[in-house]
Amino acid sequence: MSLTYTRIQAADTDVLFALEKHIFAEDAWPREDFELFLSRPTTFGYIAALAGVPVGYVLCQKIADEAEILSIGIVPAHQGQGHAKAVLGYTVQALAQLKVNKLFLEVRRSNAPAIRLYQSFGAIPMGVRKGYYDPSATHPEREDALTYKIPISAQGD
Repeated sequence: MSLTYTRIQAADTDVLFALEKHIFAEDAWPREDFELFLSRPTTFGYIAALAGVPVGYVLCQKIADEAEILSIGIVPAHQGQGHAKAVLGYTVQALAQLKVNKLFLEVRRSNAPAIRLYQSFGAIPMGVRKGYYDPSATHPEREDALTYKIPISAQGD
């Protein structure tokens, strides 16, 4: 069964927040953050579903010919099945059609699966944001963010 994608709309705040809580638990963004991002014309993304049931999402911000992943995730029961790669691939293709040349992102230093995913798309290390992530129940200490750039033009069509 393959994923289907729906472009995120402001009315999807509740669905996004429910996915966020399920995926990130204690590290989830507050609902208000989704409301704020979805009120901006520069924010876009997709909800990924299997048989009509949302299993993940990607939320980006696009300005001129650059974009940034704000958040991306797959619910735990569907992780490790290639869905994150499919969602990111779909997003990269959509960005290429929008004439975006570079996609930026940040990731916890300890998130090896996400780092491997981004590297599979040709992510180039850009730097480190020391102590970027606040402590939480699942990550008890401040953690660095690794920043990357994915050159969209290199992805092909």
